[in-house]
Amino acid sequence: NEDHGLVVEQSEMDVVGGVFEHNGRDGISAHKCKNENSDPRVKISRNAVCQWNTSQGIRLVGSSAKLSEGVACINNEGNGLLVDFQSVADVEDCIFKFNKHSGIYAGQPNTILNARKNNCEKSENDGIVVVNTAADGIIDGNTCRANGNSGILIISGKAEAQVKMKILNNYCIDNKRAYGIWIDGIWNRTEITKNRCEGNALGGIAVSKGSRAVLQDNACTGNLEGILCCDPDSTISLFGKNQCNGNTENGLHIRDGGSCTGSGISFATNGKCDIRIGRNSKARCNQIAPQSQRRGNYSQPAAMIDGLIHCLTDTSYTPGGEPAPKIIVFQRVGFHSRVRFFL
Repeated sequence: NEDHGLVVEQSEMDVVGGVFEHNGRDGISAHKCKNENSDPRVKISRNAVCQWNTSQGIRLVGSSAKLSEGVACINNEGNGLLVDFQSVADVEDCIFKFNKHSGIYAGQPNTILNARKNNCEKSENDGIVVVNTAADGIIDGNTCRANGNSGILIISGKAEAQVKMKILNNYCIDNKRAYGIWIDGIWNRTEITKNRCEGNALGGIAVSKGSRAVLQDNACTGNLEGILCCDPDSTISLFGKNQCNGNTENGLHIRDGGSCTGSGISFATNGKCDIRIGRNSKARCNQIAPQSQRRGNYSQPAAMIDGLIHCLTDTSYTPGGEPAPKIIVFQRVGFHSRVRFFL
């Protein structure tokens, strides 16, 4: 078709199966299909395929929809799924691959995305993107693999978008130019829990531009860096057992002006150092273990400090078998750091 493959406007519809391909615009486009209680009016299920469309695979505008049971959006010139302008999307067990933009893109005020157990792979930008929403959402149990930028990207540049996003149980692997999970903007309290971020180009989890994130029980392994707090006014709180192991450079990197609080993190065999803290950054941690579980010979320092860190606790032992210091206090003095060991 020269226009959309299927248009749904101000009505209800169940789309069961079907192939929507090679259309001049979207594969499926839904407009103003929304109830007051946001129950889905458009349901797309059972291996419906939207592919090779000139714009989006599926577009929602002012609509509430549920996608499930193997819906596939593949090789579209835009996004696999675009959730736009006050739309509500529940997306579960679907496939978004090889799209020119992103797998799932949710933007504009009052848009809600709940994405569970989807495969978002090999799109040219990001696997899942949420931009400037003013409503809570959940991203749970998705696989975001080998996308051009990040696996999951949460962006906000608007002060009113101070909402709580929950990012749980996702597997973000081998994303090519950025991070496994990237929180970028004015976010009040993003909960990042039990995610695995492996082999991503710049890092496992990054928080930037004034975001505040709570990290609990995540594993960041084999990335360039494990966890990054990138900018002034960005804050990371660590709980549970976050693991930063086997990253090429640093396990935890708090860049200039960022801050880190909490006690839930451990390290092993990172290439440069386990903890790197930039100038004017702050870290207040009770149980950080910069040498925990490190085995064999290594030449890099456990921590590289150019800022200020309080109460850095290590309950492990050093490779030679001698007792490790239980508390290490780093205090910045001029352009240098003073290190005191408490055994």
